[in-house]
Amino acid sequence: MYALPVAFAMFATAMADGESVSLLQHTVEVQDKLVQVENNTAGSKVAADKYEYTIKNSGACEDDGYETVVDLDGCLNAIRGVSGDDTKGWRFDQPEGGYTTSSTGRTRGCTLHGGSTGSDGQFFPNAQGDCGTANFHCVCRKISYEYKIKSSGTCEDDGYETVVDLNGCLDAIRGVSGDSSKGWRSDQPDGGYTTSSTGRTRGCTLHGGSTGSDGQFFPNAQGDCGTANFHCVCRKAGTYTPGCFSPAIGGKSPGSSLGSSSQATLEDCQSACNDDSGCLAITYRAASGACWQLARTYDSKYTTATDDCVVANKGTSETIEGVANCI
Repeated sequence: MYALPVAFAMFATAMADGESVSLLQHTVEVQDKLVQVENNTAGSKVAADKYEYTIKNSGACEDDGYETVVDLDGCLNAIRGVSGDDTKGWRFDQPEGGYTTSSTGRTRGCTLHGGSTGSDGQFFPNAQGDCGTANFHCVCRKISYEYKIKSSGTCEDDGYETVVDLNGCLDAIRGVSGDSSKGWRSDQPDGGYTTSSTGRTRGCTLHGGSTGSDGQFFPNAQGDCGTANFHCVCRKAGTYTPGCFSPAIGGKSPGSSLGSSSQATLEDCQSACNDDSGCLAITYRAASGACWQLARTYDSKYTTATDDCVVANKGTSETIEGVANCI
């Protein structure tokens, strides 16, 4: 069974619908208090219950493969999930059922003003604005999946599901391989192969079960997993396993490093550090994607940052209080 690591950081200054609020640093506890994270930033992700949540400050949730949360209970779960505060509720002036505006001057759906996990939830089910309108950032959600490769029988034999949607298959092959750039085999037609025979495996596949293979998608085929050596990539709703890092905080740690790389997200930067036994800490800038791996903890050379740079130490559940389920 495969799971994806999730860790993140955030910092924002908020004005809550005309009233000034101070931003507090908040500890986020995810899925039964498995991991603590501070200073969450827009674009970061967190898994809670069956959903993965992200805070988005422009465009629409759907741009990133998430969905806009337009049900009241779902929004309450979302703001609690992304903040880690299961007592979080609505802003004091919100009417029962949410604000009624249908204008483009407010963000549609579930929001946190300024993208701050310290803000109260504000729900605009009928509004028409994009994420970030009037500084109301979307809280988006999507089902978080666990993936596995299966060489015989069907996904359903093991309590998983056969992946028969194209985007879901792309997510699955990337999730199970850990390669966010993985795509389709060169000869695959748009939408997948059209065969409906029993000579190919139905659904999402990797030939030979190898995570080095390109994805191949047979939505109409009728064969079991392993047919013609096409192994199923199966999925089921689950939660991500958090990485084992201290809460990411704003700051930097000048000095020697193991080198830098470009990473799309904080969790990708931490994942790269996890893959290097010599890496003990990271610094990361979301705006540029710059990720530095350190052969030391950041503490001894820590200084404050004037930009979006954050730092975090790698450790274990024994060395970092409150952190468990290390990758």
